[in-house]
Amino acid sequence: ALDGKLNIVTGKKETGKSHLSKLLVLSLISHGAPIVVLDLNGEYAHLGYGADGKKNEYNNRVNVLTPSENFRVTLAQMKLKVILNILIHALNLPGTSAREFRRIWQFLDERATLTLHELGEAIRNWRCNQHVRDALFSRYYALVNSGFFTDNPSESVSLEECLQKIRGGGALVVNLRDTSLVDRQIVVEYVLGKLVDLLTQQKLKAVFLFAEEAHLYLRETYWDDIVTRMRHYGVFTTFVTNQPDTIRENIYRQAD
Repeated sequence: ALDGKLNIVTGKKETGKSHLSKLLVLSLISHGAPIVVLDLNGEYAHLGYGADGKKNEYNNRVNVLTPSENFRVTLAQMKLKVILNILIHALNLPGTSAREFRRIWQFLDERATLTLHELGEAIRNWRCNQHVRDALFSRYYALVNSGFFTDNPSESVSLEECLQKIRGGGALVVNLRDTSLVDRQIVVEYVLGKLVDLLTQQKLKAVFLFAEEAHLYLRETYWDDIVTRMRHYGVFTTFVTNQPDTIRENIYRQAD
């Protein structure tokens, strides 16, 4: 009944929204569905354990990824479009600077030197306006300080491989509990961009997305994007929120 649908779980605090959502996630796993959970408060991280703290039947089908701990990525794993989305939408990079960044990225990509270190050096030595360089550097340090990016391939995690593991039924929980607002947006931009990329390449058939309190980390335009464009690619979303007025009217109109 949830397949291909857009759902909204809402109500006052302590009315059981997250409890219902967790039951839906576990039931979907039982039905062989792949699920990605954007877990704001770390509530879904323990779905693989019973109330007694012991592993349950879902344990090996729930994979928890915590940014800067067991979830880090290299720049070489990213598409230019995804990193630009992060810079523009999460870090508010102006258009002029974004154009220069595109040139720098392509310059490094052609030389197969896409690393944080080389990106920093390229920005430092790039011939451009000082204001543009300052804008690029401030965003560069935001990427470095997030702890989400690494130059060590052995530390990086392939989201594609993680999603392949749950293809026959399982949940990928992105634990955003101790992540700052900006870092949260960086991680969410990356995850959503990667999902669309894998779906358009047909490396992934479809995925159920559970977004807890999405208004706290998704830009308004992204809500529209998930509901309209991403839905056609195969991202079937359940929004969970105790603030129903943060959900835009056009999303209510499309809810199933």
